[in-house]
Amino acid sequence: MKWFPFGKKHPPKVPDAWDFYPCQVDHHPASIFLNLAYADFAPIETHPTFLWIGLQILEPDDHGMGHRDDAEKLHAIEDRIVERAEKAGMLFVGRLRNNGDWQLSFYGTDEHEAQLEPLAAAGLGGETRGIHVGAKPDPEWGYFSEFLFPPEERVQWMKNRDVVLQLQQHGDVLTQPRTIDHCVVFPPGIDPGEFLENIKSKGFTTHDVGDPKGAERVFELRRDDPVELEHIHEIAMQLSEEVEAAGGTYDGWGCPVVTDGD
Repeated sequence: MKWFPFGKKHPPKVPDAWDFYPCQVDHHPASIFLNLAYADFAPIETHPTFLWIGLQILEPDDHGMGHRDDAEKLHAIEDRIVERAEKAGMLFVGRLRNNGDWQLSFYGTDEHEAQLEPLAAAGLGGETRGIHVGAKPDPEWGYFSEFLFPPEERVQWMKNRDVVLQLQQHGDVLTQPRTIDHCVVFPPGIDPGEFLENIKSKGFTTHDVGDPKGAERVFELRRDDPVELEHIHEIAMQLSEEVEAAGGTYDGWGCPVVTDGD
């Protein structure tokens, strides 16, 4: 993470890049929602303290992340808390839903700790719900970078999800196999021959689409597969792991839309 020389009194203007991903926390299903843009700005010198407000999920459901009706109430409470916290100078960076707890994550200063309980109470608006608050020094923003921010596998899942959602929006029948193009890139000096032969044995055809005189070699790997999210994610991760072991990088996938009329 980079250190940006912002002034002591004014934090940077960070764009909105909110997204979420599912994961496991303490062996329980979890969902993390965060502003990914903070990765390009953190750590922010003016906000060296990690602060949190945890709200009890009254209807956690079997997965522990909240029944829809209770989640709607918590979203409204969250909006009220975040609005007040940001006016007080805190930076809202993300939220963890896990094991009956709805935890809001902020960065600020030591002085902000005393405001956490009043903020939670104001957000609840008289509703009875358990809360817990706390703060700890985190000048390097370790909680954001090492816990909230997704690992590479989850980043790839998010990319795969976005492509699948686009296909769904166009009426795609996700269970229908079709030719999928996966792109892999090899830097100069890396021989992809063994990797390509191994991939062919798994039913892929390989197509060299890079300029032999260029700095990189680019290949499209094609095979017919359905595009249900978990299925295509497994394929993408297998290819990613194998191409990285061979010295290259996986650069995503694409395919045509397949509808009932096709």
